[in-house]
Amino acid sequence: MIFERHDRTRTHDILVDETLFVTQNRYLGVRGNFEEGVPLSGSIRGTYVNGVYETHPIVYAEKVYGDPEIGQTIVNVPDAQTIVVMVEGRPLDLAHAELESLTRRYHLEDGFAERIAVYCTTSGHRLRLTYKRMAHLKRTNLFVIDASIESLTHDLDVEIVSKLQGDVRNYEAKDDSRAGSMYAEKLDTPKLQVREDAGHVRVKTRNTQFELFVGITHDTPFSYRIEGSSVIATKPVRLKKNTPFHFQKYVGTYDSIHHIQLEMAFDDLCNQLKFTSLKQLYTEQKAALASFNQLARVSLDDGTDRKTETMIRYNLYQLYTAAPLTSDTSIPAKGLSGEGYEGHIFWDTEIYLLPFFMHIEQETAERLLEYRYQQLPRARIEAKRLGVDEGAKFAWRTINGAETSGYYPAGSAQYHINCDIAYAMIKYWQLFQDGKHLKEKIMPVLLETARFFKQVVHEQNGVYHLHHVTGPDEYSALIDNNYYTNSLLKYQLTFLVEKLEALKTPGVSLEEHNQFKAIAKRIRLPYDDTLDIDLQDEQFLSRKPWNIETTPETMRPLILHYHPLVIYRHQVLKQPDTILSHMLLQDRPTSVMRNSYAFYEKQTTHDSSLSYCVHAIQAARLGDLDTAQKYFDYTARLDVDNVQKNTQHGLHMANMGGTHLVLTKGFLGYTIDEQVSLWPKLPASWRHLNMVIRLDAKTLCTVDVTHARTVLTADHDATCHVYGQAIQLKQHEPCTLKQPLRE
Repeated sequence: MIFERHDRTRTHDILVDETLFVTQNRYLGVRGNFEEGVPLSGSIRGTYVNGVYETHPIVYAEKVYGDPEIGQTIVNVPDAQTIVVMVEGRPLDLAHAELESLTRRYHLEDGFAERIAVYCTTSGHRLRLTYKRMAHLKRTNLFVIDASIESLTHDLDVEIVSKLQGDVRNYEAKDDSRAGSMYAEKLDTPKLQVREDAGHVRVKTRNTQFELFVGITHDTPFSYRIEGSSVIATKPVRLKKNTPFHFQKYVGTYDSIHHIQLEMAFDDLCNQLKFTSLKQLYTEQKAALASFNQLARVSLDDGTDRKTETMIRYNLYQLYTAAPLTSDTSIPAKGLSGEGYEGHIFWDTEIYLLPFFMHIEQETAERLLEYRYQQLPRARIEAKRLGVDEGAKFAWRTINGAETSGYYPAGSAQYHINCDIAYAMIKYWQLFQDGKHLKEKIMPVLLETARFFKQVVHEQNGVYHLHHVTGPDEYSALIDNNYYTNSLLKYQLTFLVEKLEALKTPGVSLEEHNQFKAIAKRIRLPYDDTLDIDLQDEQFLSRKPWNIETTPETMRPLILHYHPLVIYRHQVLKQPDTILSHMLLQDRPTSVMRNSYAFYEKQTTHDSSLSYCVHAIQAARLGDLDTAQKYFDYTARLDVDNVQKNTQHGLHMANMGGTHLVLTKGFLGYTIDEQVSLWPKLPASWRHLNMVIRLDAKTLCTVDVTHARTVLTADHDATCHVYGQAIQLKQHEPCTLKQPLRE
């Protein structure tokens, strides 16, 4: 399956495609920049290593007690992308030649990106440049550029200049804090060295003192030299007309977090490459994707000539290759595709991303949760910073576990991060039934986060309240009894109380146990009986409605054009809040969920990329399949079509996970409780959906759905509930069920 773009040569399209054609391999992410560079303002030339970050002071005009003092930012590492073809002493690029045609392809099943550009020089020379890029999934320190240069007019002498630049900077976000950091310089002075067949750069981050080593070599002899802060490798070539000249550039990237002898590791890579063909590297890459290609495959006939199917595969591929290799790191909000949100990890991982990996790769799902478990010590410190002496409060945005949000109303006040992590761990346990993991890793997190809430809730007249928090909707800040937070806390404590009794957990007194039980039973969940809706917070209906229809697109997102206090005093949502609770828990009467959906949908701006998929899922669960399809279309194409107008700053990983969530939790009705249940249904314009889901720790099941029937084929004997009935599945025996009549 191939995702491709043709002749996108306008400035904005080039910048967006720098993100879309990023190549990631879980360790390394290289943006899809032109090898020859582009003379365009806003171009973000970047390479990122998961877990390598720099710190900087957070500057406040008026600092309050407890504000975080140190920020963290993912580091742009030395740039090895550059390959320039010199023709008659001038570089073949946008500034010196005409770009006649441009084709970009992502070979999703094979794991590489391709760019084909045809340039015409001012003197009439036409050349075709073909670059294939691969961040290797098996040899994760290796990035490959497979290059081909062809003269289309006549024989021609050219010089190939291959570069490794050491003095790189991060992107400086001046007008939009979501785009990156305000601090561009992260690295110290580079140290360079060359030898006959290679060159390398060593640098350190200034404060964290992480060392980075980037080396380059080629499959054919180049001449290496040091020029300023760069390694320059050159090769003169006589091009024969219509006879491509092929060569490969190999880049090795290493960091001191995961390696000890960095230069020795690069030398080992160079020696391996001498005995490894390019064909073998491609073969290894495809083999590394074999499981993904099988388990993440989605076959969809929606009448779009496979366009939607391709977008789904693209989204899931980028999500899969953004996953961490170790539990020391997680998935940044932009993956390794850009510097948006400074490479921070949010609640996105647990609510939007983890479910995908629970289906296709248990070890990665476990790794993501292990990352949170390892952060418990820092979460305990964070709780104390917020004046709570007991329990743990996870950081809202972080890389190493410490809170880095400089705006507490939309940062530290989002206590629901505790509940999000707890919810994810509960669902993981319900699906995999891993008793050892429950006792050793999950229960400590559930218990410590519950102890934090035990201290911050307030009991009045037998009802527990949670004051001055911010829910998922960041357009309503510091509110009382946020429905989402309180409902997920109730869910967490109900599960915790049950398991405390079953496991006889040491260190929990009868008094504490009873307090958890009381909070779970009597936590305040705001509800309006006139509208028959669950209220996002106690004061929501007292605020003035915002007229979204009359707000021009040029004034979106609201947070970039209106003071927060203007937004906070209105009924307006950045993203779903109460609807998200309903989607996750499905624990309210259908009438309440339907009325709540209709009420909040009209007040939601979808300024957050986390919004469309939730609306799609809940619409499908409520039986409004046309609305679900509308929102799913937005979800599937959000980055590909730059729906949010900021894809140039990085991919929206949570939305990519949301693509899979809509298909499973929405259209398949997939629900994890003590057993998995399904209620498959398709929009009217869809004819067929086929994909793989997980039923339990050992059982994967192919679900094949049309409007007339659903066929389930499991790879082990298993039980699941379909359309409300318990179904016994036999290994490899298709089970066909008729679609029930719709309401």
